[in-house]
Amino acid sequence: MTPPAGNIAATISVKETLALLDGSFKSMADGIANGHYTFWLGSGISLGRVENLRLLVRRVLLFLQEKIDNSTASCRFKKALNDAFDLIQMPQAEKDAIDFTVPIDNWSSFDSIVSQLASVYSKFLDVRVSDEKPDYLLWEAVDVCRTYADSGLEPDSEHLCVSILAMEGVLSNIASANWDGLIETAATELCGGTEPIVRVCVRGQDLQEPERRVSLLKFHGCAVKAREDETHFRQFLVAREPQIIGWINDPAHAAICHHLIGLLMTHRTLVMGLSAQDFDIKYVFDKAKTVLHWSWPSVPPAYVFAENTLGPDQLTVLRIVYGEDPYAANAAAIDTSALIHAYAKQLLIALVLQVLFLKLSTLLRLGLVSLLPAADQDDLVTSLREMRDRVAENAGPDTVSFMRDLVAQSGRLLTIFRSASGNTADRYYPLGTVPVSDIATDPSLSTSGLSGLSIALALLQLGHQMGFWVILLPAHSGPDAGVLRVATSTATRRIFFAANGHVALRLRDAGYMKDEDPDALVISSFEMIPRAQRSPSAAPGRTGKQQARCVGIEDLLRTVSTKDELLQRFREELVL
Repeated sequence: MTPPAGNIAATISVKETLALLDGSFKSMADGIANGHYTFWLGSGISLGRVENLRLLVRRVLLFLQEKIDNSTASCRFKKALNDAFDLIQMPQAEKDAIDFTVPIDNWSSFDSIVSQLASVYSKFLDVRVSDEKPDYLLWEAVDVCRTYADSGLEPDSEHLCVSILAMEGVLSNIASANWDGLIETAATELCGGTEPIVRVCVRGQDLQEPERRVSLLKFHGCAVKAREDETHFRQFLVAREPQIIGWINDPAHAAICHHLIGLLMTHRTLVMGLSAQDFDIKYVFDKAKTVLHWSWPSVPPAYVFAENTLGPDQLTVLRIVYGEDPYAANAAAIDTSALIHAYAKQLLIALVLQVLFLKLSTLLRLGLVSLLPAADQDDLVTSLREMRDRVAENAGPDTVSFMRDLVAQSGRLLTIFRSASGNTADRYYPLGTVPVSDIATDPSLSTSGLSGLSIALALLQLGHQMGFWVILLPAHSGPDAGVLRVATSTATRRIFFAANGHVALRLRDAGYMKDEDPDALVISSFEMIPRAQRSPSAAPGRTGKQQARCVGIEDLLRTVSTKDELLQRFREELVL
């Protein structure tokens, strides 16, 4: 296919990525929200957190050079370096020109050496040092445990997003070629360290452990596991070419291999940060196709790559999975369906926002079924989409801060909404734990108040679009700041959402507002409960003091039949 002009995937914004998920990749986004996809992840999602291939190659070259004994003509480390140079067919004259006594960064051909060795990394890591184990370069030179299992490594936005999608119940299986433990770290942090949601599977017997929210199939091994238990997990670190080729016939990997093949047959596949160049990856895709293949056309697409262009390895995968003849007859259409011009960072953030939007939209429609015309429901869903896009506009270069702010703000909203309690910092509270397609049959739906929350959010955004008010974030992080603010020409009010009237009453007792608090607005999903008089000695009648305004969405819906009437009653009740 013809490459697009420039690297669109590197420069696309989160909001622009959302436009793809609303447009040409809508069926994929819907499929992910409904739990139909498995994510296949590679080193690209951990760039900037752990060493890339070039840095890994440099580390090994430096390790070997520092161990050279120049007084010994047959030094085993110098021989290993020369064996590495033979891999890239370095001319003898260039070899002879290298001064092993100077820093490797000063070698005249250093950049070329690193680039070429990175392209054959599995052969390079298989270079033998005499009298050492076959994985010596990986275990000692790369120092895989210290490099990839350092407890000080902090998750990037990709790892946070993957964990959030798992917590929302739309992602149950991940296949990863990465050694690092960043997804596990992110999930532990977002769960507050109290609820393990990731089942890490490296060996076949790991699949027999109790299932958790998501299974992380680390088919090239896990540095964290190897650090914790070298005896049982060091052998599962796959890096060398004989391991990659032999993986498919190694009984130690058979169960994981069969499980991956099963996922490829039953789940659609989104590939992010993974080149698919390794032989074992191509094998499982081919094996899955021979047992149960995906036909073309496929809606949603059976295979999608988060790349700027499809490289030779990705094109090979598409020919494998769809078959040579169907691919030849439909190459342009298949390539277009399989390539979303957004890398993992932007795509995963957009997917989190899209899943939340689709859940809120579904909840809104369930709350308004038979109460408002379909066109009015569509308009309110459009308002939720506008709110989603406004949030996306804040996703700048610092995507980690954006995601952590999103976690904090949504956690504050939902913990106050559900129980009038504060949010634990950095913990994520899912909107729900089932895919979008299962929301309607979720037994907790009728009492959750989430339909009322989605309706309230849509009304607030609709009023913002029409110029009745401006939606703002809280002014500070104190308990009385509210979860949102609305500013009119005359005042700024603090908004609190409550799942029901009981939570609304507890807001005062929990210190979120005072008894007389004219700037506070409480929106309950269900009808409001009259507050009992605090003291029999209180002054009768009007005191002249303004109290917080409260409204129940359920109360409003009893009195209206159109979206415009609902918005008008909403404004009247909250004096906005």
